Amino acid sequence: MARRTAGTATLLAALLVALVACGTRTDDGTSSGERVPITPRAVAAIALDHLPGDTSRQEEMYTDGRDAPGTIGVDFQYGATGGYDGDLVRVALAPGERNLDCANSHCASLATDVEGAEVVLVWEEIVPEEDPGIVTVLLYRDGEKSWVYQAGPTITGDPRRLDLPVTVEDMVEIVEDPRLRLETTPEAIAAGRDLEDWG
Repeated sequence: MARRTAGTATLLAALLVALVACGTRTDDGTSSGERVPITPRAVAAIALDHLPGDTSRQEEMYTDGRDAPGTIGVDFQYGATGGYDGDLVRVALAPGERNLDCANSHCASLATDVEGAEVVLVWEEIVPEEDPGIVTVLLYRDGEKSWVYQAGPTITGDPRRLDLPVTVEDMVEIVEDPRLRLETTPEAIAAGRDLEDWG
């Protein structure tokens, strides 16, 4: 009888360890809740999980005094030729609250499953012979914001109804990615280090 009790105790202890291990899974699929400061290369790795991989160039976004302190991001160029730099897709994030002014742009709120977040679509339409237009998706949450911006394709109206190389749905997937935070996962940092085409 004593042996049976000891065996039962050992089995219960093993089950408890397994349950505790399962309980440490996080929403981003890692087995640890550890978070570390994000890097440009990690931003690129996260974005490329949602973007086409045939970039002409991928490099850290240039920032200056007009950008909020702590802004970090990556520029991807697609379809570059000898006389054309290519279409631009920028993925970035920064500390800060919503400060969006829709006075000179079209704006629309988008649904999101991210708790406590707000997602906004912003676009400017083509100005003939001057500007093909731009499309931006922004996500605001917990004192930080992330955004995806694309320029190059001609924007003639609501981008949700246009056949864009990077769709609005793709852009939303990027900003909603739980790893795209100022504090990200060690796995995202490692994936960034492994990028082969970094500019």
